[in-house]
Amino acid sequence: MPNIHPIAVHFPIAFLVGAFVCEVIGRAMNNPTMRKTAKWMLLIGTVALGIAAFTGWLGHKTVPHSESSYALIEQHQKLGFISLGFFVAISTVRFWLKPTFQKSRIVFLGFFTFYLLGLAIMTWGSHLGGRLVYEMGVGVQVVDHDEKANTPELDAEFEKLFFDTHTPKEDDK
Repeated sequence: MPNIHPIAVHFPIAFLVGAFVCEVIGRAMNNPTMRKTAKWMLLIGTVALGIAAFTGWLGHKTVPHSESSYALIEQHQKLGFISLGFFVAISTVRFWLKPTFQKSRIVFLGFFTFYLLGLAIMTWGSHLGGRLVYEMGVGVQVVDHDEKANTPELDAEFEKLFFDTHTPKEDDK
């Protein structure tokens, strides 16, 4: 089974950040539609984060990695599960405290602060995941590049396709 963690990680980031933006806009503009959108995006993002954490855990067990990357993998994994815990708690509060949530400024500010902290933890974990891939090559398959792919003739053809300043001649009209 291939590692699907790289595919899964983008959904919670998009949904959870989008939910936060919708929540703030909905609260600032007193727009119930935006708040409802935020609530459901939060739920979908939390489920997606659970899937990302699970596929990351599977990837940790199945994807080859170097000994030097192990500590960073552990840190990335820990932050993933911590952020999952944060967003499960945030989703629970958001769905169960509906009347209090909409009326109480203190509950909303606590929610807002906790949400920002969850996003910060998720962002730092994502950053570490990026370092694992782009600096340490974890999960990246080495590919032999064909010598022909880097020839001056091919480069000239590419430039001709995209950067040709050909002006039509009388015959072309």
